[in-house]
Amino acid sequence: MVMSYHFCQYTKMRGPWALGQTGVDLFFVLSGFLITSILLVAPEKDWREVRTFYIRRTLRIFPLYYGFLIVMALSGIVASFWFWIYLQNIPLKLAMPVVGPDHFWSLAVEEQFYLVWPFLVFFLPRHWLTRTLWAIVAMALVFRILIECYHSQFYPFVMFSRFDGLAAGALLATYYRRGVLQRHPRRLLLLIIVSAVAIWFQWWKFAAHGYPLNEAVKFSLATSLYAAFVGYIIVGGSTLTNRLLSAPPLRFIGRVSYGLYVYHLVVFSFMLSPNRHLSLGLQFIGCFGGTFLVAVLSWYGYESWFIRLKNKVAPERKSTYSYVKV
Repeated sequence: MVMSYHFCQYTKMRGPWALGQTGVDLFFVLSGFLITSILLVAPEKDWREVRTFYIRRTLRIFPLYYGFLIVMALSGIVASFWFWIYLQNIPLKLAMPVVGPDHFWSLAVEEQFYLVWPFLVFFLPRHWLTRTLWAIVAMALVFRILIECYHSQFYPFVMFSRFDGLAAGALLATYYRRGVLQRHPRRLLLLIIVSAVAIWFQWWKFAAHGYPLNEAVKFSLATSLYAAFVGYIIVGGSTLTNRLLSAPPLRFIGRVSYGLYVYHLVVFSFMLSPNRHLSLGLQFIGCFGGTFLVAVLSWYGYESWFIRLKNKVAPERKSTYSYVKV
């Protein structure tokens, strides 16, 4: 979805493809769900689990991220200091000039969430966990509305204004762990329909006008849609949907998806450079095929080594699909 959105930006295509930018919201929901599911399996107040979590996240995220920045530097493009400490969303918020991949702001938001979330899960009383998550969801919307009052267009990059997607995913994991989510597949399906209709209506009726409240609410609607969708797939998805999402090609794409996200703008810039006069179809094939090729080579030639290493030095606690009261 994000790649499609950026492809349309480069080729100046218009239409519903603009909704591809909400792929970031789906990413946040999925990330919040998966990470919290892992954390909830571990015992409470166990510092060894905190260590394991950060080792595994570091070996999964840092090698490709910093490897990319180092290759950029060797090619003569040195990323700004902010990128090296995962704070690149701050200068974007302040409209400061920075050098580096623009789309990496979402990785900064995720890392900033990781910085605090394991400690809350492990050391906050579990009966406070859902209340804290709902407070984060509400806070993000209020934060966006307040910033809109000052007519700032940079709030999508601010960590506090985008934590609701991660918190919504964490809520799914918490409710699933408690056995609550399993009891409401129809409500999740209804929420999918209502959220999708609201997003379509908002895009059709208000997108071109830039109303402040519309700009603040659209992220909440996207989060609502994707949280309901992920929740429904987990507890009540159709057999056809489960088979589709379990298909080996899609699972493989998921495996290399981090590389797809990191590399795609570089490949797009190369394939869509002004001196290349290709048809739209060839541009699409070149951009998506080239990105996939680079991501696959990166996975087998570089990333997979660190994946094997993290499974050796910090093996993950095995999770099950049963639920318990927490």
